[in-house]
Amino acid sequence: RTAPWILWSTVALIAVPGTMAGTIVVAHPGLASLLGIGILGNIEYLVFKPAIDRAFLDLHRG
Repeated sequence: RTAPWILWSTVALIAVPGTMAGTIVVAHPGLASLLGIGILGNIEYLVFKPAIDRAFLDLHRG
């Protein structure tokens, strides 16, 4: 199970780059899109990590 501080730091790693991307999107659209890709990776972690953990634990329980 993922520790709560890791989950909250992941949420912060979504909010901070999201703010950065929104701020620079007009001047630097390429950089903003790279930040957006990073944000999607963090969201993917938050969504799929619990399911992966459950599947892994079920595999080893028999």
